[in-house]
Amino acid sequence: MRLPILILLALVGTATGCFGDLLFLDSLPNSNLNLAAGDLQSNAALGESDPTAAFDATSITFSQYTDISSVSIWSVASVFGQPLGDEFSSVSLYFRAADGTWQVLETGSPDTSFDVPGDPNAVGSSNPNMIFTQVSYSGPVSNPANSYEGAPGVYYPIWQNTFLNLDMVLPPGTYEFGINGVGADPDASTGYGFWYTSFVDGPLSGSYQSSSSYPSNPGIAQSTSNGSYLRCSYADLSGPCFQEDPVADGTWDTPLDMNIEIDGTTLPEPGSAAMLGIGLFALGVSGLVARFRRSEKSVHQPDYR
Repeated sequence: MRLPILILLALVGTATGCFGDLLFLDSLPNSNLNLAAGDLQSNAALGESDPTAAFDATSITFSQYTDISSVSIWSVASVFGQPLGDEFSSVSLYFRAADGTWQVLETGSPDTSFDVPGDPNAVGSSNPNMIFTQVSYSGPVSNPANSYEGAPGVYYPIWQNTFLNLDMVLPPGTYEFGINGVGADPDASTGYGFWYTSFVDGPLSGSYQSSSSYPSNPGIAQSTSNGSYLRCSYADLSGPCFQEDPVADGTWDTPLDMNIEIDGTTLPEPGSAAMLGIGLFALGVSGLVARFRRSEKSVHQPDYR
């Protein structure tokens, strides 16, 4: 179901489709894939060693009023041919203003069968605004070699996790988006039931990246992570997230950005006639000034496939 957020709005005379226009995209890579690429590998799957303590997120700045209709974030699961609901009992999309408090924007339980009409690789959800689709970097999804290689010859399925019908109007500013899944029967020894978010090194990817050399809609949405990502504590949902620099912190050989797509439409400024009727309330912005101490990093040490 959809949980309430701290943006309350009433928009008159504006409609968006399920996806709308592309506002931001750090897409899956199609070059320098997997272990054969060596130090130039462009794809990564990272997760928290304790997914009940923290989740991964990214930061994006919008310079115009936007009506966000959908968000997709990619992840890497464990077993080919297995519906996502067999491994995860719930998946949640998190959101906040950069100095606000994290909120659950959408949450639901993935289905335990491939049950979406017309798409044999898609799984529905207890939340009708969520859909999960097994995808590949290139080529048929049925060929494991087209997916993520966690060890030599060991491949894991890639999932596109899409949250629809958000209809969320945002004023210009910086916002953070995160994701996490709760394992149905997690096994720390194998990583089964642990959430692994998909990441990309944009300049090495050979694909469309808003965070690097292929800006989408310049001036509308730009990444503020720039080769890093956020690791956010459940214990302090109003506090600052730890900004993980994969190279400096030794978690990966190259800079990484979260694979995320944001769709919607841009809107006129509130003073124009088209924006009459919008009631926009302030986001909670009670953030702590202090950053995570380096000594606390061990509590949220990332894991990788």
